[in-house]
Formats: sequence, C-alpha cells, structure tokens
Amino acid sequence: MTSAAGGAFPPGLPVGVVKSVDSGNAVVELFVDWDHMEYLRLLDYRLSGVLQGASGEPVGEGLP
Repeated sequence: MTSAAGGAFPPGLPVGVVKSVDSGNAVVELFVDWDHMEYLRLLDYRLSGVLQGASGEPVGEGLP
C-alpha cells in the first residue's frame, strides 16, 4: 500500500504483496495483470527526490 510519505500518492492504495525480504530489499508481486492490460497512463509529477535511481540518486533532480 502507498504510504503518502513522498506526497505523490494518497495513503492506502494497494499495489502488491511482499513475497520476500532479503538484506533490506523487498520482492513485491504487483497486483497488475500485465496479460490483460489494455491501457496504461504514466503521469510525470516532476516531484524531485520522491523516486531513487539504481545508484540511489534522486530521480527528477534538475528537471525544468
């Protein structure tokens, strides 16, 4: 579930089930059924620092 900690999404939106946790990394089985996905809408809120890239740097920093 979303926590609203980053301010991007409201709290309580279900996104998946945690299947395992190893060394602080969680594996999550998402609720989405990709085989039946017909539409996908991506929104760019340009919220710097909400997401992190693979190396830990904030995604979106320095965007106009």
